[in-house]
Amino acid sequence: MNYFFYNTYKYILILNIILLFLWGCSDKNTEKNNVDNNQILHFDVTSWEKEKTIPLKILDDIDFIPLETNDECLIGEIIKIVIENDLIYIQDRGYNQSILIFKLSGEYVNQIGSRGKGPGEFLEISDFVVDHNNLELLVLDMRQQKVIKYNLHNGDFKNEIKIDFSAINFVKLSNNKLCFYSNLPHQIKGLDYSITILDENYKLSNNYLPKDIYDTFLNYPHSLYKSESVYFASYFKDTVYKITENGVIPSISFNFGENKIPKNKLSVVKHVRDVVKIRNENELTYGLNNVIENTSFLTFNFYLQRKKNIVIYSKKTGNYYYGERYDGILSHFLNLKNISEYNHKFYSSVDAFLFKQIKNQIIDYNEVGIKNKYLKTYDALTSNANPILIAISYHKF
Repeated sequence: MNYFFYNTYKYILILNIILLFLWGCSDKNTEKNNVDNNQILHFDVTSWEKEKTIPLKILDDIDFIPLETNDECLIGEIIKIVIENDLIYIQDRGYNQSILIFKLSGEYVNQIGSRGKGPGEFLEISDFVVDHNNLELLVLDMRQQKVIKYNLHNGDFKNEIKIDFSAINFVKLSNNKLCFYSNLPHQIKGLDYSITILDENYKLSNNYLPKDIYDTFLNYPHSLYKSESVYFASYFKDTVYKITENGVIPSISFNFGENKIPKNKLSVVKHVRDVVKIRNENELTYGLNNVIENTSFLTFNFYLQRKKNIVIYSKKTGNYYYGERYDGILSHFLNLKNISEYNHKFYSSVDAFLFKQIKNQIIDYNEVGIKNKYLKTYDALTSNANPILIAISYHKF
């Protein structure tokens, strides 16, 4: 009799484990992505659904970080975040003409740089790099074609380096070389390149990726993304490149099918309104950006037939989720973009006004942990509050 009950219990337990596994895979892509011999990751998006959401269950943890607000550190729109040693470095497109520094808790610390035409001053910050190894913050000023170096700890000006080309985006590679991206004409020996790498002495090392019809001035200003690796994503192309110490190699490719923007459409593009017209007339797929990764996950955004999507890809299993937004309580934060990664968490930002507008909807949810974090952040916001950072970590799937 005991043997009978033991076997019955064993079979029920096994059945439950199988059902739990199937439930966990039910809304996940069942086919793993193919990786070829050159380690190129392929996504065929021709059969992807336009209106799909990412299940909340893949989120391991969520935190809201309200950034301190005062007259010294007002932020209009965050366009870049770098997090190093529990400090957040922010480039603002709005009020502030400097790099703002906050603690990981959101408290304001300091700012680096000032506007002007003198030594150590910039007309406009095109991009910045935090070089923790050399204790420097580097600022790229496209208009004056120079890189300005500041002391990372006290913000003092150190020196600046002139470059003989226009660049809008740059990163520092592990071998101390600087990698620049430009969506402007950059002729070398009759060819126009997207990527230029300078050696540690700021002398030309090499040029990569001759431009074609898909490399337009309408590419994202920030098209280089540094996290676990360095990636370059051109706005209208269907290939993402990895930048290494040895050069530039294709890393992620996409099959957009008939929804790829045809060359004849781009050949007449002269202004932003031309692209808007193309987007409105066709169900097109394009706009690769925010290619961010850590040891476990790779995330990026793009327009799937004109719908903004985020993709969460597991590097360990090859499984992935995609959708316009997350399910549940995060569904009200539309178009979240992971723009930075630190300590196994991905960071995005949301405007404080929009954050406060969804209070009534948040209260109606049963997801108590996230709801309580939201309400605590909501109560801490002032009337003219800075944007809120959202830190997300993912379950293994």
